[in-house]
Amino acid sequence: AEVNGYFLCDRGRFGAGFVNSDKRLSYPGLLRTDGRYDALDHHQALQEMQRLCANGKVAGIGSPRASVEANFLLQLLVGGDSFAPGFSSAEQTLVTTALDLQQNSRAVVPDIATIESADAILILGEDITNTAPRIALAVRQSVRNKAYELAAELGLQAWQDAAIRNLAQEQRSPLYIASVAATRLDDVAVQHISLAPDDVARLGAAVAAEISGQAPSGQAPAGIDSSAQDQAKAIADTLARAQHPLVVSGTGCGSADVLTAAAQVADALCAAGKQAMLSLTVPEANSLGQAMLAGTGAPDLAQLQRRAEAGQLETLLVLENDLYRRGPAAQIDQLLRAFQQVIVLEGLDNQTTSSATLVLPAASFAESEGTLVSMEGRAQRH
Repeated sequence: AEVNGYFLCDRGRFGAGFVNSDKRLSYPGLLRTDGRYDALDHHQALQEMQRLCANGKVAGIGSPRASVEANFLLQLLVGGDSFAPGFSSAEQTLVTTALDLQQNSRAVVPDIATIESADAILILGEDITNTAPRIALAVRQSVRNKAYELAAELGLQAWQDAAIRNLAQEQRSPLYIASVAATRLDDVAVQHISLAPDDVARLGAAVAAEISGQAPSGQAPAGIDSSAQDQAKAIADTLARAQHPLVVSGTGCGSADVLTAAAQVADALCAAGKQAMLSLTVPEANSLGQAMLAGTGAPDLAQLQRRAEAGQLETLLVLENDLYRRGPAAQIDQLLRAFQQVIVLEGLDNQTTSSATLVLPAASFAESEGTLVSMEGRAQRH
């Protein structure tokens, strides 16, 4: 109830079909020798894994969709210096940035119910209907707060939905969206501003400067034209008048500058005495937990490859992560070829399992216990 009330988005409700997928691995172990695969029983598979790891030159690639516990045990096995969290190099920077900004921001990191209480919202560079659909629904609910204010003035109860809609007509709490493409929330927004990622970041920085009173008088900041500066001022004025303003961004457009700009806006609002909120979306169920576990100095995939090519690493252990979703196929081919042997623990057959020396099946969330850390920093058990 504290997480999402009673409601799930369609992706959350119907996205668990992979548990019963035809691609689930149904054998205890599979060993490739001279291009031929041999089935192993459970004991043989563990013995073979022990043999391949015995040289001590072992690296591990974790997964932001695997549990904190599974990733921790892999990190313990290979050592922190040889444990990559399993993001692409670009995504690793973005998720680490999102974690750092939320840990150091003065703004509240809101849950879904708190998002619904926002009375002015700025979304920077993120299409949350695709990256966080339950958050998108909460935002859609929040723009009705203006209608509830009008209803309260007339003594209408919140359950009198038809009367409230008739009273409010098109009056909504303000929502501004600046993103690279149209979104499905544009119909309830005061304005959608289409910009490239760098320009989204500049707009956010200009909004923060306006709120904090640091905007240069009579001229636009570098990289901002007069039209964008007018938009920034209008957004800043709206957020500054709100009691519970919310700033939303995320890793979707691939820009750390956009994330930073969103945090700057939220912090400027806090400095102005507002109870501001900052919500940064991340792509997978345990992305934030994985960034917390790995830390800022964790190696990425490219660093592991270079160490393997230098002979420092020989065995690669991959946990619940199809690496071919993390980069171009040619790049991942080079990574896997750099190691003498590759062990994959995975639930589904995929391109990475097809490149492995040894494959062992992994249990799904429905068949195991573990912890995932959500985008709001909440530890959730399965």
